[in-house]
Amino acid sequence: MNMRMDEANKRILKALIGNSRISSRDLAKEVGYSHQTVLSRLKKLEGDGVIQGYTSRVNWKRLGRPVKVITMVETGNTSPEDLQRVEAIVQGDETIVMSGLMSGEFDMFFFQCFKDEDEAAERNIELRGKLSKIFNIHKFRTHTLWNIMKGDLMPHPDIVK
Repeated sequence: MNMRMDEANKRILKALIGNSRISSRDLAKEVGYSHQTVLSRLKKLEGDGVIQGYTSRVNWKRLGRPVKVITMVETGNTSPEDLQRVEAIVQGDETIVMSGLMSGEFDMFFFQCFKDEDEAAERNIELRGKLSKIFNIHKFRTHTLWNIMKGDLMPHPDIVK
């Protein structure tokens, strides 16, 4: 079910994306609606699953993981059982901050953050080896990301120890 996104909801979401720690009173002032209106809309946005949680932006450089890469994999075949095995790999790897299935030339992607290029190379070889035990890999492409212009890569909870 798609929720209707009127101007008020868009303004609330935009403000929260900019600062998820903003108080509801300050949020009301920022978006120009009453505190009660903002509270009821937040409750509805949360209840409808539009807002799934509140989080922080992470400075990967400050965490000692400035090297960001995206790896794309083409297997040609992804059964539900195989995907469960991939999910176990993903959940066990703190360098993978985002992953998913995709359409087009590749079947899946992995965003990872590393302390340096050596770790990136070593862990990428390791990831390919683990995936090769599940799939017949047709293509495995890794690219270093120099600058993320929009959006955030969210940390795996185990990255901060």
